Amino acid sequence: MPVEPDAVPSAQDRLDSWKEIAAYLRKGLRTVQRWERTEGLPVRRLGQGSVFAYKSELDAWWRTHSRTLAVEQEIAGAPAISLPHVRRTFPKWVYAVALAGTAALLAVRGFRPREMETHRAAPFTADHGWESAAAFSPDGRRIVYSWAPPEAPAHIYLKTIGSDSKI
Repeated sequence: MPVEPDAVPSAQDRLDSWKEIAAYLRKGLRTVQRWERTEGLPVRRLGQGSVFAYKSELDAWWRTHSRTLAVEQEIAGAPAISLPHVRRTFPKWVYAVALAGTAALLAVRGFRPREMETHRAAPFTADHGWESAAAFSPDGRRIVYSWAPPEAPAHIYLKTIGSDSKI
């Protein structure tokens, strides 16, 4: 509401910030700023971001807008649809049972003796003697090794994996 030239409000009547204006109207800061944009709340601006308002102008504005704003707040505050209350958590006993079951499962799995992996040497051949220095071929299908019969010099052999024949 514009101030008439002959009726200049006093300095004591002036509110110098959004906080003071909101506190005077007993509303939130965002509500008061929204009212300035949408309802024409009489707020004056000084430069960048500075605002002020006069109490007398705010009182006059409030008298003309209080009924429509009260209805607007009632509509905004009331839920559009009344939904039944739904319990969204499980009862405490469900959590207790789940926790106990998990603990029991971990205890059984954790304390079970693990099977030892045993590795034993398997001979390449059924011949008597020593087999040593084995190596795979690049394609992985053959193996080369040396074999020494008892009381004789060693020989080198090439064997196809999965077969009993040797070269």
